[in-house]
Amino acid sequence: MRAGAKNEHHHATVWQLRGFSLIELLVTLGIVAILAGIAIPAYTSYVKNAKLKDAAALLTQASALLEKRYLDDRNYGLCAAGEDANACPCNIPAISDKNFKIECTLDGNGYKLLASNLGNTGLGAAGDYEYTLNNAGLRTTKTLAGKPTSEKSCWLLGEDAVC
Repeated sequence: MRAGAKNEHHHATVWQLRGFSLIELLVTLGIVAILAGIAIPAYTSYVKNAKLKDAAALLTQASALLEKRYLDDRNYGLCAAGEDANACPCNIPAISDKNFKIECTLDGNGYKLLASNLGNTGLGAAGDYEYTLNNAGLRTTKTLAGKPTSEKSCWLLGEDAVC
């Protein structure tokens, strides 16, 4: 065996253990940053829209409870003595989740449900959202991402949604 052959073998091993160059690391970091810049906003939007759909589900659930009560008792709820007939609360179990709170008020012969996420509760900095549903099935969006919507006559379940 030649004396130089051992050194050549040792030299190749050192070259293999050297690792990545700075340029290779910067290119990789740049690619990861670009992918994260695309993926993170898309994921955040997806999660927010899923939570907004939960508001619609909660309103529908509360409406079904009220309609069941109407079928059983022929009224949506009775006001206590001295309560204003247009402002007394509905007599249904509390419905809410970690993102939205459902409020219900009676108004004469009907009801109005409000799903609200005021104060950025549950949706982080996505803004305030308010959706309504009444006994006639009229759906409205009162507030979308912190901005009043002049009571759009549908549920806008995303900032780019249209009626």
